[in-house]
Amino acid sequence: MGSSFEPADADSFFEKPATGMTERALIIGTSFTREVYGIFDLTSQDVALAAETGVDVDEPVIECKTVDVEGVKRGMLLSMPDLRPSDDGFGKNYQIVRIRGAAGPQSTLLYLNEV
Repeated sequence: MGSSFEPADADSFFEKPATGMTERALIIGTSFTREVYGIFDLTSQDVALAAETGVDVDEPVIECKTVDVEGVKRGMLLSMPDLRPSDDGFGKNYQIVRIRGAAGPQSTLLYLNEV
């Protein structure tokens, strides 16, 4: 997903009803709680077990507006309380394991592990 948004575009893209793709997420750390909106994706990555052997593993990510995730650190918890039983990620909590800027300065990817 390209992320070279203008600031005003990012504001409208990551607000709740704007695209129908965004999810409300709560990020919780020690003395830290933040509500953000982002696009959750239950992707997978190929992990090599040996020279010619690999396996696909789940690698959930959520893409959020960069200014909304300032102060977020690895190890914090993320939950999405509004998900329905048919949604990916329903009933799960995640630990943030990696934080990376996406294709542009306006959005950030949070890589997650289920806890």
